[in-house]
Amino acid sequence: MGQKDITEKLLEDYNDVFADIINGLIFNGEQRILPESLENTQVHSQYKSEDGKVHELERDVAKYWKDKKVELAICGIENQSIVEKNMPFRIIGYDGASYRSQLLKERKEILPVMTIVLYFGTKHHWYSQKNIKGLMKIPKELENYINDSCRILHIEAETESFISGKVLKRKLREGENYQIYFLDIELADDTGISVSDCIRNEIKDEAAQIVYVSGKDGYDRQLFAFRPFNFIEKPFDQNMVTATLEKYNRIYGKKNDIFHYKYGHDMYCARVSEILYFKSNGRKVKIVMQKSEDEFYGSLEEVCDKLKGQGMILTHKSYLVNYRYIRSFQGEQVIMVNGDVIPVARGRKEEIARMQLHFENGGFAHGI
Repeated sequence: MGQKDITEKLLEDYNDVFADIINGLIFNGEQRILPESLENTQVHSQYKSEDGKVHELERDVAKYWKDKKVELAICGIENQSIVEKNMPFRIIGYDGASYRSQLLKERKEILPVMTIVLYFGTKHHWYSQKNIKGLMKIPKELENYINDSCRILHIEAETESFISGKVLKRKLREGENYQIYFLDIELADDTGISVSDCIRNEIKDEAAQIVYVSGKDGYDRQLFAFRPFNFIEKPFDQNMVTATLEKYNRIYGKKNDIFHYKYGHDMYCARVSEILYFKSNGRKVKIVMQKSEDEFYGSLEEVCDKLKGQGMILTHKSYLVNYRYIRSFQGEQVIMVNGDVIPVARGRKEEIARMQLHFENGGFAHGI
């Protein structure tokens, strides 16, 4: 090992330097990881090959990231002074060894493992691939299976992970928003209830769907005030996540999210996901949205035809409501999230109950 490699390792092993590297490269300079939250972990790991020989892998630097006494993740840094073509495979080896070590220790919860490669080469830029898929020729038939649930369902989606409820709430307050949240009820530094309150009551996002994840048998009644989309119990597997995404895709991952309407000589449009309900008033239809209202000439029947299969329920001959914005069903009326009371026709109670069951099971029901 050269003197330069030793110096780099010694420097990176200081918690403040390690934290600065991770914060700068992963969190865009935000001080997410504090030096005092880091703790050294072993850099050596062993495995036995098929020939019975014991082999050893050695990381450059590795540390536990903790919040008080709760371990959140294992972070590693690998230094490179030359371009290594198969570096992505090597990183999988390091990370796999870390996961294997955790399994052998029979940990109750397996920590996520993250590795950063720092390239110190001066002769060339890094010209090799930085991910595994770039190093392999994957048969087209298998491409959809070498990925997560979103790919399996052919849903185009961007995902973001947070291990801190406080960080997620800060992002939401800064204007970030998401369509579906998978929230652990018990977070390291917060609670799923607190994050849900931020989503529904602070940033006023009624369209987003919340899925709670918990290891408890029962659920706090407070959770239902935030209108959860689903519950997943720990321990869970990919099938549970996939089933939830399939249900979401059937209900909300629909075709065109834009509703077009005309008033006078002008054409207007509104996002279906932001419409609370329509109210028919003679020849005009009132459209109530999250932040505004409007009206246009037409019939509710025409609106029903346009939005068929997009989560709308005809509760009354004069009202078409968006299921996702219903706070509660109360006999002859439904209460919307903005407090508006919508009547339910006597002859539609049974059908409304059936529709509600269909929606909760991930299906569609549409009645005119």
